[in-house]
Amino acid sequence: FTADLPVDGKYYVKEIFAPDGFVTTEEVQEFTFEYAGEDQTEVSYDFTFENQPTTVELTKTDLTTGKELPGAHLKVTDSDGNTVDEWTSTEESHVIKELVVGKEYTMTETKPADGYVTAES
Repeated sequence: FTADLPVDGKYYVKEIFAPDGFVTTEEVQEFTFEYAGEDQTEVSYDFTFENQPTTVELTKTDLTTGKELPGAHLKVTDSDGNTVDEWTSTEESHVIKELVVGKEYTMTETKPADGYVTAES
């Protein structure tokens, strides 16, 4: 960004909100805007903020044992019914990144694991 700031002031740059699918960082970059001489009409500062994606871990477990249940076909849809991700459960959790904070999603079991009934969405 470009700003017309008073000279010899102390300032900071902070992310107010993150782009969709990313987590807002609490990182603050401070700097002092100092006079660089009459020949220098602009002063530049370079800051890098690393955006971290939102991360959701989803598991499919047996209700009675709490153990991971492989073989179930699952999908996540957004509030408009668009499929965000589809997978078959394994003995590991399934990770989806970059979901939008505050937006509603639904996980649906499209086919249960062998020997089980279909779970509610």
